[in-house]
Amino acid sequence: MTGDKQRRSSRLRLGMYKLFVAAVIALSIQHLPAGNPLTLEVYCISSEPKPGWRYFNSSAFPNLGYVAAQPDMSVSQIKNVSIEKTTETSTIIHRDGSRKTTKEEVPSLIIEFTADDARKFRELTGTHLNQRVLWLLGNEALFAPIIRMPIEEPSVAISVRPGVDAETIKAQLEKLREH
Repeated sequence: MTGDKQRRSSRLRLGMYKLFVAAVIALSIQHLPAGNPLTLEVYCISSEPKPGWRYFNSSAFPNLGYVAAQPDMSVSQIKNVSIEKTTETSTIIHRDGSRKTTKEEVPSLIIEFTADDARKFRELTGTHLNQRVLWLLGNEALFAPIIRMPIEEPSVAISVRPGVDAETIKAQLEKLREH
């Protein structure tokens, strides 16, 4: 081959290679799994196994119980999230009958739902009184409170367990805020 033919052949091979690489990239992008948008999922916990349910056990919530394959409520958008300090009072009653009362300031996350999710949460809390619910953000277990009463308000306050940084959870929940 002459010099011109070799250069044209090299450019053609290079052009075909670039086209091949572009096609591979395009096909790869089309077949990437869809990114899971961050969601806040609420699961009602059962102490008894049920068909299709799995046992939930984590370092944050060991031996919690059984959860359904799908969440009882899924939240992809919230109106607002904030942190408030609340005072929790606890009393220890000693064997001699004496009492020691302590007050401790703990952070609570205030999560304000959209109107539709507030309605769903009101129904969920009304239906599952005295049951524990697990809150997951992505794959991270955040809370596992017991529902003591139906929550009629469009927001919920959840005390943050000791050792957990409320600011970190708030920053994660901020990603769900309406824009």
